[in-house]
Amino acid sequence: MKEIAFIIFSDLNPANGGVETWLRLFLREVRNNPKYKSSHISIYYCDRGNETQSEFIHGCIPGQINYIPIRNGGNKGLFANFITLYQFHSAVLKRIRQAGIPIVVSLGSYPTGIIVWMLLFLMNYRRKCNHVVWLRTTLSMHIRNYRIRSLFPLISIFEAKALLNASLVISNGWDTQSNYKKEYRIDSKVIPNAIDLSRYEYIPELPTKKPDKIQIAFIGRFFSAKGCDNFVNAIKIFNNKYIDLVDKVDFLFVGWGEDRIEKFASKTVNCTLLGRISNDLMPKVLENAHVGLVLTKANNSDAGGSGVSNSLLELMASGKIIVAYDNIIYKQFPRSDCMLYIEENNDVALANTFYEIFFDWDKARLLAKNAREYAREFSIEKHVKLAMETITMLEDKGIK
Repeated sequence: MKEIAFIIFSDLNPANGGVETWLRLFLREVRNNPKYKSSHISIYYCDRGNETQSEFIHGCIPGQINYIPIRNGGNKGLFANFITLYQFHSAVLKRIRQAGIPIVVSLGSYPTGIIVWMLLFLMNYRRKCNHVVWLRTTLSMHIRNYRIRSLFPLISIFEAKALLNASLVISNGWDTQSNYKKEYRIDSKVIPNAIDLSRYEYIPELPTKKPDKIQIAFIGRFFSAKGCDNFVNAIKIFNNKYIDLVDKVDFLFVGWGEDRIEKFASKTVNCTLLGRISNDLMPKVLENAHVGLVLTKANNSDAGGSGVSNSLLELMASGKIIVAYDNIIYKQFPRSDCMLYIEENNDVALANTFYEIFFDWDKARLLAKNAREYAREFSIEKHVKLAMETITMLEDKGIK
């Protein structure tokens, strides 16, 4: 098997989010499964002088999985960030060209997919390699949460050109595939996200009898596009409307983001702020929770991204009651009997759903059981098999 280069503009901190969590699981399966013993994968990442990536590096197998740090200080300021992006990706491509690696995988269309596309032509290497862009979200939705959103009209032009020129485009979910068909008329191969199911097998099913106290968890970034503001509003509504139940619910905040959200969670009587944690600790957190919320938005003004959510799969695999927005992100699955769906941005409905779980525990518990069963379709073993088959097929087709 020819060498494959993965490029990620990240320091590989497993607490950063879903992409780092997914990549670590992906590489662990490649390392541990004898099927991929002949694989040669190099990971080019940002070395910012810390130890956050140590969990990745310990899994290095010289000749099979190699981690190649590119020194990057992470300059601040919008213009300085563009310089940083260029310097990082330029250093990566120089090494790839020198090594003669024939398959280059950009993790994300921005910044990596776009900049790699440009540099492959500038360095006269595009004709010698296949360029794969693995979409980790829908950029037009994701970018609205960042300062750079004002430049999106220009960035979108470059994104379209980079994807059209790519040898292969991979989407992390059916909704991501649909979005890019609508925006650019560009099709892609869907390889949905996946998890290591064995990490959650020990978690017992929800009790038949309703617990005296229910823990409801929000896991993710504390931003409006992720529905965290709606969660806060729903808690306020619930606490005012269902006073007798205030001490029977613990609202758990797991993640990081807006300071005002963290202050609310710290000061509200029936809230617990756990904060930012490594994904290694997630099974323990889910072991104690009963309900998990997935509230990423899909409407045009507040959209927070796309793809099969890693946190959703974790909730499914651990057999939790899942409350989800009724949108394309959570309705993209062939099965619809695994979650409690509510209207997006309807905070009253969200608060009422907390109440309904109390008084129809059997119904909610059945949905949780269905979710756990369906999670088997998203095993990391199936995911890596499909991904490696798809990417290595490029070897037989030559440079595209």
